[in-house]
Amino acid sequence: MSCVIRPLTFCFVQITLLKTLIIWSLSASEAVQATIKESYKQSRHEDDKNQPLSVQPWGRDGYKRNYWLIEGLDDTHFRVYRENNGATAKTNTWFSVAGTIEEINNLADKLDEENTPHARALRDRIRAAIPRFEAGEEVSQALVLDQPILTRLLEAKTTRLPTGP
Repeated sequence: MSCVIRPLTFCFVQITLLKTLIIWSLSASEAVQATIKESYKQSRHEDDKNQPLSVQPWGRDGYKRNYWLIEGLDDTHFRVYRENNGATAKTNTWFSVAGTIEEINNLADKLDEENTPHARALRDRIRAAIPRFEAGEEVSQALVLDQPILTRLLEAKTTRLPTGP
C-alpha cells in the first residue's frame, strides 16, 4: 500500500512546487505587473465586472455547475471550462468543455437538451457569442497566412525545447 501512496504524494509535491513557481514568476514579472496595473486603473468593485481582465462565471446548467469563458483579445482562442458543484474548495474541479467552434456548438446542443431555465440562458449566451469566436478565428488564421513561410519555419525551430543535457 505504501508503494501506491508514495508516488501520489511525490506527484502532489511536484504539482504544488510547479504552482508555487508559476505564481512566483508571474508576480515577479515586470511585464505582468504593468499589464495588471494598466488594466485595473478603474475603481474596483467586489464582482470586478468592470475590469477587462476579470473572469466571471458565464452561466450555469441545470445541475448547478458553473461555466467560465476564458478568452483573450481579437485573435486569441477561447476556452470554456465547467466547474463542478463541489461542496468545498478542495472538491471543486474544473474541466475544459470547449475550445473550438464545433465543441462550443456541441455544448450548446447539450444544454438545449437539459431544458432548464439556467441551461437555456447559458445556451442563448453561447449561441450569441459564436459569431465573435468565429471572427476571432478568422483573424488568427489571417495573421498566420500573412507571415512569410521562412519566418514561420524560423520561429518553429527557435521555440523547440532542447532534448539533451
